[in-house]
Amino acid sequence: MARAAQIVALRALGLGLSQVARALDGDPRSVDLALAAREQTLEGDIRKLATLIDKVRGVRADLARGQAPVAAELAALLAPRAELSVTFELPWPWAGERFELTDIRPINYIVGPLGSGKTRLAQRLAAALPAALFLGLERLERAAPESDALNLADVGPHEAIILCPANHSPPTRVAAYPGAPGYEAVATCLASPEVRARTAATRTGEVR
Repeated sequence: MARAAQIVALRALGLGLSQVARALDGDPRSVDLALAAREQTLEGDIRKLATLIDKVRGVRADLARGQAPVAAELAALLAPRAELSVTFELPWPWAGERFELTDIRPINYIVGPLGSGKTRLAQRLAAALPAALFLGLERLERAAPESDALNLADVGPHEAIILCPANHSPPTRVAAYPGAPGYEAVATCLASPEVRARTAATRTGEVR
């Protein structure tokens, strides 16, 4: 029963069956990845609550100045807009880990090196989201043949970046500012072939 309770707890944390097996065998890496994802979610919740508190304080300050709040503004504070979120088990090349994406933005960029699972993740998201449609790359190129590459400096508040790591760790959302976890990996994926080649040479100790 104790082992069954451990399995239930690890599954609730988001681990796939293969990760649960490794965790029970004493491998802490899978648990650490799941805890890191949970930490990221909790930090996002804290930021949302802080924003809501600022709005409440703003309305109270307006009341103190004799300015009555708009009814819609009060309603938004009492019942914040429901966020769109999805949860599913990741397809191959992942090991079936549970993936949760909350606060889904209108535009989401899925970034990663070749073979990282970007297309399969996009297809799985399209299947999980209501009224969503996966648009193949060949159709996208015909629809917008001269579209510019993603510029990290132009990513706005209604856009998000999802990174598929090269080592097939679970995808993560990456903030679009230097120093954020995963930012350098995203920047490398979006760089020109020449820059990527120089980066790879530096990592392997190769001198050209």
